[in-house]
Amino acid sequence: MELTSYQEFVIKTLLFQLNDPWIKENLKHPGIKDSIKKMIRLYPEYTVENDKAYQNIDKYKKFHRITVRAARVIKNGGTPKDVHPEHVYPNEQVYQDLLTLSQSKEEIRREDLIQILRKSEVIIISKEEQKVLDGSSNKQYILEGKLVYGCGMKKEGRFEDRLKAINASFETEYEKNSIYKD
Repeated sequence: MELTSYQEFVIKTLLFQLNDPWIKENLKHPGIKDSIKKMIRLYPEYTVENDKAYQNIDKYKKFHRITVRAARVIKNGGTPKDVHPEHVYPNEQVYQDLLTLSQSKEEIRREDLIQILRKSEVIIISKEEQKVLDGSSNKQYILEGKLVYGCGMKKEGRFEDRLKAINASFETEYEKNSIYKD
């Protein structure tokens, strides 16, 4: 498995941090938590060429899976502001998985970290899909011209559940894309 330079940096940094007794004991400290969550957020955003794939339609098309609705927006001349890069497994969930891992093992292994961090893959969804996915379950939003209730899944949910909640599928042309290289 080939990692980008940034992914390698994150793995090495987290291995040090999560295996250090003092840091392990203080993982819930707001500053430490914020620092780790920033690394989680950026983990899937750099290509193997060390380019940032964020806010670039051509890189979205090359490195990310794109939903049918988002692909339609892009094909109609949409810009990065017209679609939404979404972590398919919320960063908060990844952070919680790292906390669980750090509490359950004496020494954390590289392979364990990579497995958890790969869950933070970014896909490209439409703005409508994003509003419904993140939106309050007590409020209605427009999705393809119809009013639907929000899913309230901004910080929770498994990949499959999140896609199902917004009835999303991937455009065939982009469904095998990934920033991760195996």
